[in-house]
Amino acid sequence: MSSQSTVVYFYDGTLEGFFSAVFDAYTREDKPDIIATPGNFQQRLDQVTHVVETAEEKYERVYAGIITRMGRGGYTKAKTVFLSPHPDKDTILYRYLRYGFEVGTKVHVDLAHELVNPVERLVRETNFEAHRMRMFARFARMENGVYFATINPKCNVLPLVMEHFARRFNVQPFVIYDEVHHLVGISDRKSWRLQYVDEDFEAPDCAVDDRQYQKLWKAFYDAVAIEERVNHKLRRNFMPLRFWRNLTEMTYLERGEDDAEGVVALPTSDLHHPALNESLGLSSGR
Repeated sequence: MSSQSTVVYFYDGTLEGFFSAVFDAYTREDKPDIIATPGNFQQRLDQVTHVVETAEEKYERVYAGIITRMGRGGYTKAKTVFLSPHPDKDTILYRYLRYGFEVGTKVHVDLAHELVNPVERLVRETNFEAHRMRMFARFARMENGVYFATINPKCNVLPLVMEHFARRFNVQPFVIYDEVHHLVGISDRKSWRLQYVDEDFEAPDCAVDDRQYQKLWKAFYDAVAIEERVNHKLRRNFMPLRFWRNLTEMTYLERGEDDAEGVVALPTSDLHHPALNESLGLSSGR
């Protein structure tokens, strides 16, 4: 291998696979320059590659090492960064973990270090996106009694927010659909789980009476607004346009009305996904 060659590890895109890559780096006495998934990386001729085999034992070994050397906070940060859409998150996180294994819990206070600062920044960005989803998720009741919400986060934060909603809505079944990452969170009141769905998955229409409640809420929202104090720029700062199409108060509830800035009509398709209804013990009929 040429001294100028860079080493690239390819893994399957799962957290288990990433931890397996970290394990291989140590057992092979290797220091990969890049860790990535094959679909997100363009390989060059001067690069040496290693395809990581995901294994539960490797995951457990690295997990135990993080807990021992960096504490529970180290694992929480690793899991949070892994949900970031940053294209170099895997390499950034790998270098952070190697440094953490060397210095232990000091990694949590050495915030200006060149290997720590990028991770802290990604943790803040991901947690902020999760906070937004907790604020902006809007649930509507379907005809079968399940409450449904659609979100569109930049980060894959549904694993971070499901526990929050499961605690708050522990007396009603609900589904949260991440339309960006095609991931669904399903709660049946006793437990919750995550499930990937096809890209052509369609959000369901709400029940007729729930649509009436939405109209009432929008009427109230419009009525309490003070026209002289309307500040569209400030509103977009607090509530970015990309969220508007999933917010009841920013959505036209009737067909045929003129579209406004970033506003679209509510979906009118039925939920054709029997697996979700079956997992909740509910019928799929309207």
